[in-house]
Amino acid sequence: MEGGRETRTRAILVDDQLVFRLGLRLFLSRALPEVVIMGEADSAAEGIALAERVRPDLAFLDASLPDTPVAEMVRHLLGVAPHCRVVVLANLPDRAGLTPALSAGAHGCLLKTIAPEQLVSVVRQVIGGGRWVQPELTDRFARDPASGEQAGASSIEPDRPLTSREMDVLRLTAAGYSNAEIAKELGISEQTVKTHLAHLMRKIDVRSRLQAARYAISRGLVEV
Repeated sequence: MEGGRETRTRAILVDDQLVFRLGLRLFLSRALPEVVIMGEADSAAEGIALAERVRPDLAFLDASLPDTPVAEMVRHLLGVAPHCRVVVLANLPDRAGLTPALSAGAHGCLLKTIAPEQLVSVVRQVIGGGRWVQPELTDRFARDPASGEQAGASSIEPDRPLTSREMDVLRLTAAGYSNAEIAKELGISEQTVKTHLAHLMRKIDVRSRLQAARYAISRGLVEV
């Protein structure tokens, strides 16, 4: 709040699908009234021109614009508006385009099929300074056979680093240990294990032990 008034986030939509833009605009106006859409564009060139005029705080960017690779578009947007938070929206989990977009500075990367309530949470997290990648995309990157290295591992990291104890709990969880076994292994109480597990799952934005295990495996924290 500033001067007793709600702070507004100035946003733009860059997507070549008119129906999707209209739907997203309508949804945001209802679910996130603090986000004000200042303009729309259906191409990279128009998107850059719009960003130059508006200097947005937030940009929703289609991952598959026909005229410019998404990573290049992210760099252009941040060059025009360095403070802008960029959320990339993808139809498919295409690692070839999404990983470079994250490396170029995108703050969020998600599928257009994301649940509406989750989209609200993600947008607020990104506006607040966080960085978020949809877990389904993380899993896809980890499984991608096109590269011998851990796909996307250098780009997809939690905004708050895990503590050494949280890292221990994550490794043992991924190795298949139960909470009781982790407690015995680390010499701590089972309740403390549960607390560490809850904290680390929030940090890496997963909702189950299986997703946490996949996260650890994709980053080479455990052997499989």
